[in-house]
Formats: sequence, structure tokens, C-alpha cells
Amino acid sequence: MKRATLLIAAGGTAGHMIPALSLAESLVRSGRLSSDQICFVGSGRGMEEEVLGRSGYRVIKYGGVGLSRGSAIGGMRSVWSNLVASIKILPTLIEVRPSVVVSFGGYYSAMPAVVGRFAGAQVVTVEQNAVMGLANRMCASVSQVVCVPPIFKRGDFRDELVITGNPVRPEVVELAGMTESGSRSLREKVFIDPGKIGVLAFGGSLGALRLNELIVGAAGRLDDRYFIYHVTGERDLARTEDLYISAGIDRSKYRCVGYDGELFKAMAASDIVVSRAGASTIAELCVLSKASIMVPIPDSPYDHQRLNAMALADVGGTLYVDQKELTGAVLADRIVELGSDRERRMRMGEAASGLAVPDATERLGKVVLDLLERQ
Repeated sequence: MKRATLLIAAGGTAGHMIPALSLAESLVRSGRLSSDQICFVGSGRGMEEEVLGRSGYRVIKYGGVGLSRGSAIGGMRSVWSNLVASIKILPTLIEVRPSVVVSFGGYYSAMPAVVGRFAGAQVVTVEQNAVMGLANRMCASVSQVVCVPPIFKRGDFRDELVITGNPVRPEVVELAGMTESGSRSLREKVFIDPGKIGVLAFGGSLGALRLNELIVGAAGRLDDRYFIYHVTGERDLARTEDLYISAGIDRSKYRCVGYDGELFKAMAASDIVVSRAGASTIAELCVLSKASIMVPIPDSPYDHQRLNAMALADVGGTLYVDQKELTGAVLADRIVELGSDRERRMRMGEAASGLAVPDATERLGKVVLDLLERQ
């Protein structure tokens, strides 16, 4: 395989892939790197295969699996799977010999970072959440630079940190300055009637069945002033549509899609966002100054989603709701609470914007280019 100047370890979910692709595309646009000098490492499965596959970049497929925390046997199996996968891609990583390795976290990122470092590459760890995960802790131990968002909780992490923020697509930044006529046009495309209170609801690129159920439960209690654009995740689409039908909710009050590759447009058009507390979601909400209701994934690794949501809630940028205490009725009450108070939504959006880093992609790109100049 041809040598790559930059190796990016990112994949699994849109939350990892989109920031990584934003970085790659920014570096190509700058003229400092060409697309054939950039290579990705990822799982090569599911949505990732489609998104990275059509990007045109080279992809080294890593056949491991995420660490199982459900049982000791499951944990041993995942460790073994990752060991075998690491051995298989080791010759390819050595052949590629990157000058810089950038890790966005995930089980597939540790091996490229460690191998790259011992082969003489400069390593950058990009932590997107409020707390560092296991893979990125491993990567950080061999990194020259550790980049974090403003919401990062240092805790016992003693390494020097660079606050770059999470990269977002340039289209997101452009929409933050959208004109009133542009906003109305976008609202018509997403919510049909721009006069209604537009609620964007989603659980992440892979879906979230329990959150989908709660959103349907809330939809049945909202009046005709509200319209819900519900992104369910492909695997949950049919089941969620059946829930709407079973609940007798009129089609004029909602629209379901499995996946939206331009979800940021729906976010920009919305009045209220109901979502999990993923790092990329928070980054886009802050850039777009949007009011939100966050329902973190219960028991996420290192409790990172709750910490993400709390960091935003602490500045008044979101309503944080624990899923364990949530019902459709409670969620409907929270939606109405925001929907009936435009000034509060505006204040919440302004508070969120205080954590925005609209030039995060450029900041991270500068870190990479500075390291390349040292090589």
C-alpha cells in the first residue's frame, strides 16, 4: 500500500466520522495535503462503509469489535477479537508509515496510534467528550498533542491539553449565519409548515429504540402547534412508524426517516432539539445556538454522555433529563415548557453558543500541519 502522510483513526458512528472527514477535507482544501496522502482506519462496517466508502479516501479495515462490558466472557471475546484484528493490520500500518496519526477514539484507534508512534510518527489524540475514553487514554500516552473541547473535564488527566473544540462541517457554520428568508425556506422543507413549532428528535446515527418510544409517547400528547421531524435510525424505522400508527397519531403532526445525511439542516431549522448527548451533536447545537432537551444514554462508557449533557446544562444551554425517570408525558411537558417560551429558547441558544468553536476544524488542522513541519 502506498505511504500516507496522514493516518486518521475514526469510524463506527457519524459522531466519529463526520469530524474526521471535516478535518481531512479542510486539509485538502488548504492545498497542504492531497486526498491520496490521507488514509483512514475504521471498522468498514454498516453506515461507516457507506460514508467513508463514498468519500474517496483510502480505508484500512479493522476487524475488531467494541469492548463488551456486559460480562467477563464477552469482555474476553472482544479483547481476543481486537488482538487478532490488530495483528492482521499491523503489516499494513507498517507499510503505510504515516508522518502523523490522528485518533478520534474508538476501539480501532489504539493500534494505529501505538504503531505509528513507534514507527516515528507524530500522534494527535482528539477527545470529543467531557471525559476521555479507554482507547483515547491509551492513545494519549503516546501522543505529542491532546486536543479537547471546551466541555472537557480535566479530572486526574495531567497531560497538557489544547482546546480545539470538535470539528463541524463548514455547512454548519454557514447555516449559523442564515438569513430569515433562508430559515423560512429550510423550515418549509423540514417541518412542512414554517408557522409550527419544529421539534427535531433523534437518538444518534445508529438509532435509540427507547428514546424513539419516548418521543412517540410525547408526540401523542402535543397539540397541533407542534411538528416532529423524527430521525429514528435505520434499524428502528419500521418499528417506530408502527408505534406512531398504533398510537393513532395523525401523519400531519410528524415525519419519520431512518437516517438523514444532512441532519444539521434540520437542526438549523428547528425550534427545539430532543437528542442524546453525543459530542458532535453538542458541537453543532452550540454553533447553531439551538435550545435542546438532552437524554443521555444510560450507563455510557465513563458516563460520558451524562457529563456532556451536564456541561451544557451547567451554562443554561440545555434541559438535561435522566432517561430512567423519563416518560412520554414528562418529555411532552418539557417540550411544551420550551415551546411556549420563545425568549427562554433564545436564552438557551445564546448560552449554548458560549461553548461553540466554529473554527475547530481549522484549529485542529493547524495542529496537524505544525506537526508535519517538524517531520
